[in-house]
Amino acid sequence: MGLSLIKAHPEGIPLTSGSSEKAQQAINGADILIDCTTSDSAFEWLNNYAVKNNKILISVFFDFYAKHLTLCISGKETPCGKIYQELFCLAKNNELPVSSEEYFYEPDKEEEIIEGAGCWHPTFPALYNHIQILAAAAVDLINEHLEQGGGRGLVAIVKRNRFEAGNTCPFPLVTIIWAKDYL
Repeated sequence: MGLSLIKAHPEGIPLTSGSSEKAQQAINGADILIDCTTSDSAFEWLNNYAVKNNKILISVFFDFYAKHLTLCISGKETPCGKIYQELFCLAKNNELPVSSEEYFYEPDKEEEIIEGAGCWHPTFPALYNHIQILAAAAVDLINEHLEQGGGRGLVAIVKRNRFEAGNTCPFPLVTIIWAKDYL
């Protein structure tokens, strides 16, 4: 399965009766929905919509300093919401290769220049190139996974590796530190 056309619509999620007709038609006609909002209410609405309408939902988010990226692709039988519930339980029980303190890191008010700012905002404390590295890895994982087909779901945590000054050996920019397939 190749992605043939990606369209973005500047609409709030969940869609309401006041949302544009173009946005409603686009979401109804899409095979795949991609959530990068970091909004719990938007994710829940998209997850429910994808389940009810037999669509693939892909959700992607970075942690506060873009050290980690979490990617979720719904499966035929397992929606992203259920995958995330399991992932968060594992994280809270420290059963992932990243500590729950780091994974669920909430900045204090001094670290937030603007309350609630995320990777969409210029005051987000991660460097643009770090976001770009993780975003490129996510696109590559999504393409590889969808090309394999079979309707399987996936959750993966990708770690951005640090460049050590003076290190002349090539190293991967990212490492998948944890992944699980779902039906």
